Amino acid sequence: MVVVEPGTDLILVLVRAALTAMQVARYKLPEDLLVMDELPLTKIGKKRLRDVVHGKSDSVEGV
Repeated sequence: MVVVEPGTDLILVLVRAALTAMQVARYKLPEDLLVMDELPLTKIGKKRLRDVVHGKSDSVEGV
């Protein structure tokens, strides 16, 4: 999980480059990037988020 300042753009390539500079192992680098305003707080929201991450759902609405 990463928390960024409002108005900051996150780009997967830049995130991977920053982690590589911090000597994070290659297998631990993220393959995808999902930007959300807030994290889900309920079990239902967490399940919906998990479904989005695993490709079972296309929408993050209601997460």
